[in-house]
Amino acid sequence: MTAKPTEQFEGSLTAEAGNYKTYNLEGYVSGGLGDRVQGRAAFRSETSDKGWQVSNSRGERLGKVRRDGWRLSLAMQPTDTVEVEASYSGWLNKSDTVAAQGIGFTPATAASPFNAPGIVSYIAANKPTKAGQADWAPLSTRGADIGVGLGIKDPLREDDQFHAGKLKISWDVADKVRLVSLTSFNRLERKAVFDWSGAPYEVLIQKAHGDIKSFAEELHLEGVTDKGSWLVGGYIARDKIYDSNRTLLGQNANVGTIRYVGSTLLATPFNSFGYTALQMSQAFRTYEDVGNIETKTWSLARQPGPDLHRLGHPAAYGSEGLHRINAAGQSQSFDGRPFLYSPKFQGGLTALFKQPVGDGLELNAALNGRWQDKSYADLEGNPLFVIDGYGMLNASVGIGAPDKGWDLSIWGRNITNAYYWSAVSSNANVVVRFPGKPTTYGASLTWKF
Repeated sequence: MTAKPTEQFEGSLTAEAGNYKTYNLEGYVSGGLGDRVQGRAAFRSETSDKGWQVSNSRGERLGKVRRDGWRLSLAMQPTDTVEVEASYSGWLNKSDTVAAQGIGFTPATAASPFNAPGIVSYIAANKPTKAGQADWAPLSTRGADIGVGLGIKDPLREDDQFHAGKLKISWDVADKVRLVSLTSFNRLERKAVFDWSGAPYEVLIQKAHGDIKSFAEELHLEGVTDKGSWLVGGYIARDKIYDSNRTLLGQNANVGTIRYVGSTLLATPFNSFGYTALQMSQAFRTYEDVGNIETKTWSLARQPGPDLHRLGHPAAYGSEGLHRINAAGQSQSFDGRPFLYSPKFQGGLTALFKQPVGDGLELNAALNGRWQDKSYADLEGNPLFVIDGYGMLNASVGIGAPDKGWDLSIWGRNITNAYYWSAVSSNANVVVRFPGKPTTYGASLTWKF
């Protein structure tokens, strides 16, 4: 829930510094802007100039952070019966994308003679044991144009932005009856390049571009009676979605297989376009998926009665009566297999400590722990797709003067440097996992006014 503007002037500013050349700054100001008008402005900026992932083969780094976010809010009460709330929020993200860690091969390509030369030895010699161990295709490989197959020269980085506007107008038209208008507009644009190869080869690199525009309007009457509440109104919305994804997989084993089979057909009637051996050796390097979607939605709603109840059943841990084709192309029963990414147990616990130490100073400390049981990223039971159970510990200790509005603390996240991964996938050749961050630590200084 976002904080609303206040009548009284108040504000806060927090500066942070930490490892990986991290410098963060956030703050807000809030207060009255005139008679029956209040405003609030908040921001946060995050910068890390040193990446936490290091290439196994050449020492390059990924993991730099560039994120900025903001929110502007305005509240007005033009009359005793009318309230207006308006807000605009947004963020920019120009951070590096996370590189995958190669851990093995799919059943269909594990023994393939078309694996890129050296990749099998590389995966065997570079089993990840730490979060920072990773690898990705060199720019000289993925950036080069080969025949008609264009490379991807852009950095492995996000270039995203989001903007959202909201307007709410409430009018008490009668005793216990209110007319409410909710208007919203959202715009999300994403441009990103990420490497899921898991090795210094061109196994799977993607360049994504997406654009979403969403407008919605809700108008309703609501009221309260002695027996409960009621609501009647309507809703309209329009969404436009553009999504494109260009994939580069020139050294993927499956592409090698296609090229080999295609070469055997060059001298046959199937080669109706007259492809040469050179062209076939460069073929199927890249392709692009593009989607354009536009939707229009409307609905009418009525909610009588004192309460709205939702009925349902708890989800079962496991699947029943499920058969499908597995990764090896064989029919397999998945009865009793756990659902994907569904640990049997996950939970957290936080301990807080505060103690006055004299002269208006206060000592504070916090310890947060979280545990997640083992889960699975596939239904087939392939051990490469297991997400091991793991625990995380975060801690902070600080001293401050509540009456003077300042607080100084030191903090650490993942203080035991646990190696964990949140997802496992495959690029149809190499099985890869996506690690969480290693230990991060730093200091924060906050001033409230």
